[in-house]
Amino acid sequence: LAMRWLPHDDARDTDPTQFSVCAVLAGISVTLSKSRHGFGLLQATVADIEMVVEETAKRTRLASTVNWIQIDNQLPTFQEAVVLAPTLTDSLQPVLQIRMGRNNSSNGGGGSAVSQQMLSFKYISVMLQELDIR
Repeated sequence: LAMRWLPHDDARDTDPTQFSVCAVLAGISVTLSKSRHGFGLLQATVADIEMVVEETAKRTRLASTVNWIQIDNQLPTFQEAVVLAPTLTDSLQPVLQIRMGRNNSSNGGGGSAVSQQMLSFKYISVMLQELDIR
């Protein structure tokens, strides 16, 4: 896990950053095994994960990217070693991207108690690359 802090010059910005964090995780792997027989069933690997959160008085932005997802068959008598993996393309693309933007100064467009409790999002996007299932 890696985190990075970037200094920000508040004098040039009309909406200065109040909170900003970037977390990077090289990868995580989880194995589902049948301990009684001592062999694995499935192994899931998620690699190159990045998450950025930035908040100002006016807006909140979240961006998350996963560059690789793979599930491997660990059974001794398997027909296919890889159960799920990204479809290979000419250029490497993220497998999953999630983006969200929220306007903090807006409370849903009204002054009523109900609209003040409502969250208002400028955009939410989820992009999932084509995956091969075998």
